Amino acid sequence: MPNTETKTNTPTDYCGRILLGNYSKNLQDAVRKQVEACRAFDTIGLAVMPYIAAWQVDQPGIWYEFVSRRFLDLFAVTPDNIGSEFSKAILDRREYEQEAICPDIKEMVLTRHELEDQWDRLRGESILTGHTEAVYKVRLPDKRVRWLKDWATVSTYTEDSICLSPGYLADVSMEMSQKDQVDELNVM
Repeated sequence: MPNTETKTNTPTDYCGRILLGNYSKNLQDAVRKQVEACRAFDTIGLAVMPYIAAWQVDQPGIWYEFVSRRFLDLFAVTPDNIGSEFSKAILDRREYEQEAICPDIKEMVLTRHELEDQWDRLRGESILTGHTEAVYKVRLPDKRVRWLKDWATVSTYTEDSICLSPGYLADVSMEMSQKDQVDELNVM
């Protein structure tokens, strides 16, 4: 079904801030294109969950310009509170890096408590590199634990002091559970 739009070319089901705020045409055009692409991607029914996060460069907190229906359903929330609910659900965050000298892969784990102190650093790194990739262990409202792989790019719109981060989440629970089981066996 085609999406109806307002006179300002803003989708009626839009949940973000940028298209409704006083931001540059360049940023608003980028958001419109990305929302349209994410919406189209979301409708084809793949297992991944596209989103578009945004934040003020020098302020804490993020909001979402677009959130896939599957992401919202997973956390049983609405677009206006997915940011806080997702953040509260995180049990840990993992990054993986291949060592330059040997083929081993290094796992870096931040617990929920450590993560709270590291958000600014992690955000700064993603701004510098233009991307982020991590795996989040989360507890869903129904108490199940799931692992979500997050891939995102980060673009900074200096005129607006806004970072825009389109990305997607994929449920990698089976793979991560198997990895943890192997890790436990190797320790014994």
